[in-house]
Amino acid sequence: AVDTSGNISTTSTVKFVYVVLKPLTVQIVGPGTVKPNYNGALLAINENYTMTATASSGFGLTNWTDGSANVLTNGVTLRFTMATNLVLRANFADVARPTVNIVTPTANQQWTNGTFTVTGKARDNVAVGAVYCALNGSGWTAVTTTNSWTNWAANVTLTPGTNTVQAYAVDTSGNISTTSTVKFVY
Repeated sequence: AVDTSGNISTTSTVKFVYVVLKPLTVQIVGPGTVKPNYNGALLAINENYTMTATASSGFGLTNWTDGSANVLTNGVTLRFTMATNLVLRANFADVARPTVNIVTPTANQQWTNGTFTVTGKARDNVAVGAVYCALNGSGWTAVTTTNSWTNWAANVTLTPGTNTVQAYAVDTSGNISTTSTVKFVY
């Protein structure tokens, strides 16, 4: 500034940054959460941010992908630089094994008929897709159900002496249960 007598002030200087803000799209596929969830937030272009994914019980984070389905990381923490039209996706999948139990026969049961109906129960955090049964090491056979695997049954033909029945379940995500085994006598 210059006053009326011609005196000049010192020069005042201010530095500032031009920040361009753009919205971020965050998508969550499957049961889980992201923190902080920047979905719809206006973030500064060329600035670095992080988000952390947490899967719901029975699920796991498979990966983080961008809007073109390119995998960015398999880790739970995503570090990214904000860009225009950025889309980030946290992908969660079922990782819990289903469970299967043989209800009949019971261990060491004695049976006097050559045919037997093996029964059991199967459960999963999402859905059981199939249950398979084998008798005495024979091939695995799909069993039947009338109520979405809460109960299942399989007819088998026994051999004289000790018989071993086994069963396992597969859920709709492809997870396989441990094998349930019961020995009994015909």
